[in-house]
This record gives sequence, structure tokens and C-alpha cells, in this order.
Amino acid sequence: MALQILNKNQLPPEIAQKIRDDESVYHFTYADIAGKGGCGSPKVEASKEWFVVTNERVFYQASIKQSEGGRSALATTYFKLESGSIPVAKISFVAVTSDKKFIDGKGCSGKYAEIGILSINSGGGKVEIAIPTIAEAQRIQSVIDDLVAKKN
Repeated sequence: MALQILNKNQLPPEIAQKIRDDESVYHFTYADIAGKGGCGSPKVEASKEWFVVTNERVFYQASIKQSEGGRSALATTYFKLESGSIPVAKISFVAVTSDKKFIDGKGCSGKYAEIGILSINSGGGKVEIAIPTIAEAQRIQSVIDDLVAKKN
């Protein structure tokens, strides 16, 4: 797949200003998330989530998958809004899995949607980023894989 450079002027101004002069943008995802809460789960705050891939870094403000309780059957998984930046040159592994995330409803009658989880390993750490669809997560994985291959 040939990578296509996106026009920085087509990005929202608050994102475009974060792009450095020496960077080319290869992917941009934006989601306006409404505040929601589920049965026994904490309220998800309204947020504007975005994910950018440039030739130099991956940076985001997105829901990050968190776990408490280790790998036990009693482990709790939830999503927390975080921002971050990962240099492309430090990325060692990218994978896509699926999960479910609360999307609509009140109390125990809520609805969950299948989402993509983009896992990025770099420098010994791993971040798991919620992406609205598995197909979108796979597109991002492909872009990152191509950029990492070019850096090596």
C-alpha cells in the first residue's frame, strides 16, 4: 500500500497546530464521544478523541484500555481518556484486537459496541488505544507498519 500524505490544512485547527514543520501526516481519526454510563460501570465523560500518525510520531487523545487486578478472573477492564506521543522510530510492535465498549443507554439496559484495540509497543512499554472500529484500527496498523519499515 502506498502511503498518502494528508493536507495539514484539512485537519481541525487544534490538531494542525500540533504538527511540526518536518512532519507529514499519514492518518487522522476524530471522534466526538458523548458522556455515557453503564450498569455498574463508571460514567464515561464526554470527550473529543483523536489519533494522528505522522512520519515521526504517533500522537493521540483517546480512550486507553486499563486493567486492574492483573490477569486474574477478577480483573477489571475500563477505558480512561489520556494523551500521549510515541516516536515512530521506537515502535517495535503493532497489533489489533477487539473489545466491547459502552456506547448508549442508561443503567443495565445499555448497549455495547465492538471496537478495535490498537496495541503499540515501544521502548518496553505498551499502550492499548480504543479505535471506533476494527477496520479503522487495521488501517492505522497498516500505516504504522509501513512507516516503521521505512525507518528501519
